[in-house]
Amino acid sequence: MKNILISIGYCMMMTFTCIAQDNTPYWLNEKINKKNRIPMHASYYVYESEALALKGAWKQLKNYLDLNGVQKFKYLESPSELPMGFERVSFDDTTWDNFKIPANWDVNGYGYPVYTHTTYDFANLITVNPPQVPTLYNPVGVYRRTMIIDKNWNDKEILLHVGAARSNLSVWVNGEYVG
Repeated sequence: MKNILISIGYCMMMTFTCIAQDNTPYWLNEKINKKNRIPMHASYYVYESEALALKGAWKQLKNYLDLNGVQKFKYLESPSELPMGFERVSFDDTTWDNFKIPANWDVNGYGYPVYTHTTYDFANLITVNPPQVPTLYNPVGVYRRTMIIDKNWNDKEILLHVGAARSNLSVWVNGEYVG
């Protein structure tokens, strides 16, 4: 069995563009919209047999691990507030909230509820100035979870499917940045 810690820094960075500079953080660089991501495609599951596929019980597959449930969670109003070393396995997240996913921050007491389809959903909070990405108020959520990966997965390619990320998403596994 392998113990795996996944830290996901999910920055609600909106979908703006910006002018790239040498010292620009990647989330401000409009030319970077993916790192180590496989090409997008329709969701599907790989079943061990045709009989299992006919049952459609994909959550019971040997090659599936459901990451929904309680995770450690830290809400911040800006990427500049990220705690140093949050991605390290040894980082102390005991004071962080327990947050059950799937869920939206804004309907669970973090940030401001967003209900709009006609304007920028944050226009009442900051001055909207495309292509500039807001840096003072630009909410970030960090999720941490430790899990055990079955030894049968040792020689397999493991893919992380995040079903709903609003804008920018970064993933670390066991303290190593993966994309």
